[in-house]
Amino acid sequence: NILINSVSGTGATRTSLIIELVTLVFYLYTSYYVAIKLNLSIEKVWLTEYVYFGIIGLLSFLFLAQKS
Repeated sequence: NILINSVSGTGATRTSLIIELVTLVFYLYTSYYVAIKLNLSIEKVWLTEYVYFGIIGLLSFLFLAQKS
């Protein structure tokens, strides 16, 4: 969360929105796949939170690294 807030803090709100949207697409797909297709337990579905934070962190870090 700190990294995505840092992206917004640089004034790149459009980039922040794009990062959020890309991340949400992957997050929703992963949640759907784990819950519906694989029919795993709710505990395992909640592990998709790591997908969300991992992707948002990676994309934010790459943006910030490119800016400096």
